[in-house]
Formats: sequence, C-alpha cells, structure tokens
Amino acid sequence: MPLKIIHKPIRYLILGRSGSGKSSLAVNPVVSYTTRPQRGPDDTDHYFIKPEQVKNYPDKIAYTKIGNYEYFATKQELDRSICYIIDYDGLQTLHAPDYELISIYISVSPEIQKQRLLARGDSEGVIAKRLAAEDEQFSKIEALRDYDYCIKNNGDLEDAQEELFHIMQFESNYPLNQERFYFQRKYFHYQPPDDLQQIEKHWGYAYYTPQNEFVTLTPQKSGEYRYKVISPKNALTKNISKAKFDTLQLCYKKTSKAIRITDLWLGRKGTCSS
Repeated sequence: MPLKIIHKPIRYLILGRSGSGKSSLAVNPVVSYTTRPQRGPDDTDHYFIKPEQVKNYPDKIAYTKIGNYEYFATKQELDRSICYIIDYDGLQTLHAPDYELISIYISVSPEIQKQRLLARGDSEGVIAKRLAAEDEQFSKIEALRDYDYCIKNNGDLEDAQEELFHIMQFESNYPLNQERFYFQRKYFHYQPPDDLQQIEKHWGYAYYTPQNEFVTLTPQKSGEYRYKVISPKNALTKNISKAKFDTLQLCYKKTSKAIRITDLWLGRKGTCSS
C-alpha cells in the first residue's frame, strides 16, 4: 500500500539540566510562563506571573512544577517559535498535535554545570536545591535515553550550536532524501501489508546506537547482507559478508537499542527486542 505523506511544521524540544546551556542554544525559543521570581533584568526566558494567575491561561500545551514553582507554555507561543525549552515532566504533558516534535537533550558534566551556575550568580544553597529538585526527572530521561538527539555541551558553545544546526538541517531535509526516507518516523506514516511478520523478516531491526545513529543489518532476498548507517552527519550503505553481518549484529545487540523497522514506519519510537 502507498505511503501517506504527512507534512507538519517542526518544533524542537530542548531539554537539559540547569547550567547545560539550553537557553543559549535554543533558536527563537518559546517564552513560557512561570511563578518563580525573576533572577534579574537579563532573565528574559519566561513571563513571570503570580501563582493565582495560572488559572487565567486555559490554552496551556504543557505544564510542570519544579519545587514550589509552576511552569507552562501556551499554543500561541509555540506557534511563533522554533524551539521550546522544556523539562522531562513537562514533556510528558505536552499536547501539540499540529506539530512534529523533535526532542534534543543537552547534556553537561556535573563539574561544568556547577561552574556555570556559580558564574551566573547562584549561591551554593540555591544550586543545591535546584539540582535536587530536577535530579529525579533528568536522571530518568538519561537512563531511558528518551529523546531523539543528544548534544554534549561541555566545551565551546559554538561547537554545540553547530551540532544543533546539523540536526535541524537533517530533520528539515528528511522527506527529500531517498536514501533515508524509510527511517522517517516523523513525516511518513506507512500503511503496511496485513502480514507484518513478512516485513520484519525482510527488513529486520534498526539499532539505535549511543552515537545517535540508526544502523540496519538486513539480509537481502538475493542472499547478500546489507549494512546501513544513518545519522545527521553520515549516511553509509554497503554490502558485507555473512561473517561480518554476524559480528556486527552481535556487537549492536550488546551495545545498542534494537527497534523494529515496522515500528519506525508506524510512527512509534520503537520497542527493545531481546
């Protein structure tokens, strides 16, 4: 059956701990609402409101609470933005069906994180409370790797910005790239044949690696074996021997998350296989 093409505008969800640099990286970000106090005149990432005003905004698309403070965003703000800085709890409540949502996690080492928070004027006590309040949810996203991309921002901001640009360029051009199109769980919805098992026998699994790449090892009907690597910076296809196929498959089963190709076609994030 034919592919049903679904084009939606993209919005990039930027997640990261305090001090990860997510506010510096986000392009044209959503200005969300919060009940926390403004830190100073340069603190312009939010609209600052009183707790009793939260109920005045019925068109919320996401909501979270960190410590005693509430955070939320509205559809109007998402409509006029490109990126949305959001935490993991807020991501679970996010409802924006009119958009394709690409999640990007900004990681930072604890040492650099603390240096940045001290440099922006936070006290040791404030830092400790903030990190404790957000640790549970960010430990969860790190353990589950529940994001589309990860950018390590431990060095120069320009390097992280360049990586973000590659991701945005890659996602924007996806429908035009014939080499990669069947991986696109975001723009295409596959109308599969009745017998999905036959599809799985032919296509096998994609492996999502710690390097944020998709890898496939697919036996062909001709008896050949094909190896594909797909990432924002790389697209590689080559035929390999049966011995190489077995070696790579064993390696990826030990190190990477296996996702059924049919799950990617159906628009799901995929399920681990054992």
